[in-house]
Amino acid sequence: MVRFFPTIAERGGIMFRPKFRFTHDEVRIIVMALVELKNQLIAEGRYTDAVDDLLIKFVD
Repeated sequence: MVRFFPTIAERGGIMFRPKFRFTHDEVRIIVMALVELKNQLIAEGRYTDAVDDLLIKFVD
């Protein structure tokens, strides 16, 4: 289910940010995909900072 906050005009010029709600199964799939991506990046010798940040957001 995707829920959006009011638009910028409706909030008096304040930017809005989409709010997503995921089921437990969806979060599990996303986390597994991020872990696979992180492993691939490590194997290629690339930075994993962005993936780490996303993992923290999904695990919390």
